[in-house]
Amino acid sequence: MGQKVRSSLPGKAAASIFYATLLVCISIRAGYAFAQLGTYNSRFASIHYQDPGQLDLLARKIQPNPLIVSLSQIFKGSYRSMDEVKAGRYVDELFQRVQAVLDMPKRDMKVQIRLYRDQKDLSAVFEGITSRHTQVPAFYWKETNAIYLNLEKISAGILAHEMAHAVIAHYFIISPPEKISELLCQYVEREVSKGIF
Repeated sequence: MGQKVRSSLPGKAAASIFYATLLVCISIRAGYAFAQLGTYNSRFASIHYQDPGQLDLLARKIQPNPLIVSLSQIFKGSYRSMDEVKAGRYVDELFQRVQAVLDMPKRDMKVQIRLYRDQKDLSAVFEGITSRHTQVPAFYWKETNAIYLNLEKISAGILAHEMAHAVIAHYFIISPPEKISELLCQYVEREVSKGIF
């Protein structure tokens, strides 16, 4: 005769705990997910922004020396004034400068750049990825091939530093030791901060 099967309470409890844990993990991931409005694709980067004003702010904070801009207008033609185009052009020029300083050309390289309004937003993203707290104004995460930026504190030097991390990560088959990589990135930041790009 058929046996009566009793449902196992511990088994149901374990399944409930599993699903509850899964739901919490998904919620945490969603908490630091990027609320993206748009993306601008330049030669070396896809710039993800939450509002269009962020592109103008990025362009103003990383724009090259006015003399360099004037010379570029003379020799390359005028810069179009759209915020997206300016931000994309400045990012690409900075990327090329970083590659030149490092002497590590990678013409086919492309990274994600994600713009955040303030330190609170950036810290939440960092904590969501690493489970650690930070107050850094920007960071590069190799696994997502993305540079994450706090627009309140960004400068051409800081962005160049993170770009250098990306270039180094893409250039070498075997990554150099972390301290060597950081020294190279600091060197790039100093060179770019001198205003020569």
